Amino acid sequence: MDELACPIHFQLKIMGGGGAAIAAMMQALRSNRIILKTRRKAFDKNSSKENLSHQQLHFKRATPEELNRFRAKLKSRKNKEQRIIIHIWTIALTVLAAGLYFLIH
Repeated sequence: MDELACPIHFQLKIMGGGGAAIAAMMQALRSNRIILKTRRKAFDKNSSKENLSHQQLHFKRATPEELNRFRAKLKSRKNKEQRIIIHIWTIALTVLAAGLYFLIH
C-alpha cells in the first residue's frame, strides 16, 4: 500500500535506473535557481561606466584649405586604384585570350 500512496516511488521502481536522472535534474534546477539569484541583470548599471564624464565631444573644424587638400588626396588615390584595376583586367584578359588561342590552335 505504501507504494500506491507515493506515486513517485512507484514510478521509480518501475523505471529502474530513472532515480539518478531525476536526482540529477533536481540538482541542476536547484543550482540554476541559485545562479539566477546572483546573476547581473542586462540593464543593471555597469560599474566600469560610472566614472565616465558625460561631456559633449568637440571635434576640430577643418579649414577650406585642408578640405581642398584632403579632396585632392582622395581623388589621386582613387585614380591610382582605378589604374591598378585597369592593368589587372588588361593582364587577365590578355592571359585568357592567349590561353584560348593556344587551346584552339
